[in-house]
Amino acid sequence: MATMGLKTHKRLAPRRWADKQSRTWYLTIRFLLQLIFRFYVRRFRAYGVGNVPTEGSAFLVANHASGIDPLMMGVGIPHRILLGPGKVEIFKNPVFTYVMEKIGIFPLHQGTADAAAVRTMVDAYRKGRIVVVYPEGGRSKTGEMMPFMEDFTRLVIKLRACLIPAGIAGARELLPLGSWIPRPDTACAVVIGEPFDLSEFEGRGLSAEVLAEATAVLWNRVHDMVQEAEERRQTLAADQ
Repeated sequence: MATMGLKTHKRLAPRRWADKQSRTWYLTIRFLLQLIFRFYVRRFRAYGVGNVPTEGSAFLVANHASGIDPLMMGVGIPHRILLGPGKVEIFKNPVFTYVMEKIGIFPLHQGTADAAAVRTMVDAYRKGRIVVVYPEGGRSKTGEMMPFMEDFTRLVIKLRACLIPAGIAGARELLPLGSWIPRPDTACAVVIGEPFDLSEFEGRGLSAEVLAEATAVLWNRVHDMVQEAEERRQTLAADQ
């Protein structure tokens, strides 16, 4: 997730973007994606789904290696309606923008502090939503996890937020960079860990040292999930 932008087009980032999400649109698109993942992708599995509560707010924190990551998360978690960011470049087409807002994807300026995107995330969180966040600030070009942005750590400490770590494996194989069509019969997995928070860092001030320590805790939690997801993916790949 790239945080907080100073120059944000008003049409792309209204104050209440989260309110534009349509339950009907979301469930319809998810149903269609579930069919695609079941009969076309075939070897996709989500593990630890029960760690996502049936109600209440949380930030679902994941690694980001492919544009198909949000779809894998949405298909893998059938009991909640998720909301999350997409890079601002995909919102240039008005028709695509309409679809994105209906399924709960809001624009994000990557690699910068995007204030409008952060307002949307905080607004959704305070309304009891599950918000997907990619704190690396963009897709990893190598597939390896990049450092997390400390702005996000600062935000969740201030919010005393519930965090759910998630790892995604096989997304780059399913939809390589530069590709628009997923590869069939591709092994891929999502692993979701137990909820936690960063309350141990409350009251310690938000110095550079404290933020670095707290960010490392968050990064390690997600990294553990990524490693488990990769192990699961390899098992799926070997299972003919």
